[in-house]
Amino acid sequence: MRCRSSSSASSTFSLVFSSSVNSSYTESYHTQFSESHHLEHHVSLESVSSELEGLYNTAKEEIAYAVESQGSIYFEGDKQTAQTALDLCQSKYDSVMQMFKETANAIKFRFRWESELVQLRITFDSLPKINDSIYD
Repeated sequence: MRCRSSSSASSTFSLVFSSSVNSSYTESYHTQFSESHHLEHHVSLESVSSELEGLYNTAKEEIAYAVESQGSIYFEGDKQTAQTALDLCQSKYDSVMQMFKETANAIKFRFRWESELVQLRITFDSLPKINDSIYD
């Protein structure tokens, strides 16, 4: 049996495993856990916004490094790192929007983050393409 606990001050979860597993409880737990409305009650808008803010700041920094390193031998690696950071940020945004569905929290979250993520994507997409990889 797994029991999940979380702290409101952090995004970490604790899992506790037990050797005695009640299969009907496990099936019920997994069904409930997968339902987004169930998750919404346990995940606050503030906590997911805080998580996204950390990912956003990382992506913004990595994109800035890639912008600065254009024309240097570091550009390709910086651009790849920026792409990864941006993908993580977008993935978090998408999963939160899917979790909150069409609720007031989704509207608030979208209002807070959508334009900033679009701006990050525009900045990243303005970086030059890599024609010849130094890693090949």
